[in-house]
Amino acid sequence: MTEEAIVKDVILKNSKGEYLIPYTGGSSGGSSSGGLPPSICKSVRINIDGTSVSLKWQDPQNTILDKQYLCTWAGTKIVKKLGSYPENENDGTLVVDNTVMGQYSENAYIDTITAGEDWKYCAFPYSTNGVYCYNKSNRFMEAVIYEFTVNPNDSNPATRVQYPVGCTNENYDFAHMDFSTGAWSWGDWSKDNFFVPRPCMLKIVNGVTSFQYYLYEHNYAYRADGVTLSDVANVSENWQAMLEWGQVWIKFSLDGTLWHIYVSNVEVDEDYKCYTHRNANGVLVDNIYTMIYQPSNVNSTLRSISGKGIMTNTSGVTMQTYAQNNGAGWDFMSYGQWIMIEVLTTLITKSTNVEARIGCGRYSSANNTTGECNTDGYFFGTNGNGRIKMWGAENLIANYWKPVNGCNYSTSTGLMYKLSEDTSDGTTVVGYNASSNGYKSAGLISGSSGGYISQMTLNADGIFPKVVSGSATTYFCDGCWFANGTFGRVGGSYANGSLDGVFTVVVDNALSYGYANYGASLSYVPR
Repeated sequence: MTEEAIVKDVILKNSKGEYLIPYTGGSSGGSSSGGLPPSICKSVRINIDGTSVSLKWQDPQNTILDKQYLCTWAGTKIVKKLGSYPENENDGTLVVDNTVMGQYSENAYIDTITAGEDWKYCAFPYSTNGVYCYNKSNRFMEAVIYEFTVNPNDSNPATRVQYPVGCTNENYDFAHMDFSTGAWSWGDWSKDNFFVPRPCMLKIVNGVTSFQYYLYEHNYAYRADGVTLSDVANVSENWQAMLEWGQVWIKFSLDGTLWHIYVSNVEVDEDYKCYTHRNANGVLVDNIYTMIYQPSNVNSTLRSISGKGIMTNTSGVTMQTYAQNNGAGWDFMSYGQWIMIEVLTTLITKSTNVEARIGCGRYSSANNTTGECNTDGYFFGTNGNGRIKMWGAENLIANYWKPVNGCNYSTSTGLMYKLSEDTSDGTTVVGYNASSNGYKSAGLISGSSGGYISQMTLNADGIFPKVVSGSATTYFCDGCWFANGTFGRVGGSYANGSLDGVFTVVVDNALSYGYANYGASLSYVPR
């Protein structure tokens, strides 16, 4: 592969064909005439063993557009600092200044420290013009890797998911609800695992969104201290109650027919993807945000707020406009975000039947006023029709359908998907659309539309419905509807009974449709 081909996706185009140069946090530290900074390093890995620190990273390629060099990599400085990550190339102790591209991508650079000292390492790539990249993705963090396997030929939702021998979580007890006592058990998992989101409040002022504070997980009426009142029900200002997700890197692979799915806090290698955290400008952001409540209409904007009626029975086009009215970075949730939730839910429950592990949700009657789960912690559910809380989000499944960007269906090309706002997922268009323009195909879905999913397709990007020929207690236990020229909605609704669930998807109506059981969704990916 030529260097030009390798760096092809460094430069993006928007839907109008205009070029977008991704911001990488670079600065010349002086004159602005130095040009663009290099892109981020990839596969940034660290291993600390006593006094020996092993560092591996992949230096960024040159940035080329129409055969013109916009940025030429000159080197990468590795800097360390006691107690906190270095902010720039002069903020700490220089470990090495590497000028040979790729020298330490496979063979580690070894640094020596005093045992017990808390050194933090960061890479700072720089151009031939002396412009540095200061993106936080260049920080070296020790990899935490969890793994599970799925045997697609085993129809039992509990036994088909296993924690394989040798993985970090090999002997973990799975998380679940005790329906007899109404108590949630994390098993050997924890709310402190890196992939668990934190409930928080964002605020939009003059079109600019900013983080304000975290919420008390046991009662959203309070801030994280459990004492100070929150703005979770404040409709007089542009508050949004959201879940903050740090980077979750996921790898999908096949061993014969056996699925292996890995979840990590860092990019262990190039097969690990974090599509959810790439914005339309190609920037890998530290955190993204998804709704706590299914959104309400407040002055023609979608708001995730407590104590309000949920917006339903309205054209999806209108709902999406209202989501985007919040400002740059606001939209529906994405299919990539939903697949992340599917994976994480399967990981901690060790099952493909979320209803049996967490609860059924409101599958036969709805609740239209938000806030009913404010005091339920991260997870709550029942084995009958009732409220459900997952990952800190209220009624994440059932109640009302949730539209997701990046999931469409065609009877000629199959399930069409796009998992990132930029083109890092191999799609050819920046941003989402309802026509599948520039999307990738996961293949046709077969079976009976409106039935239960019995098979899903696994590829390097994710997991997608394939065959609809199962039952409420076998395989994936969740429903799928599909038809030509349609837009994706997930989770199910109060009208769908036991077909509701985390794998449930409907692609049998256009975005423009609005029904009583169709709600909206909301997410924010910072720019």
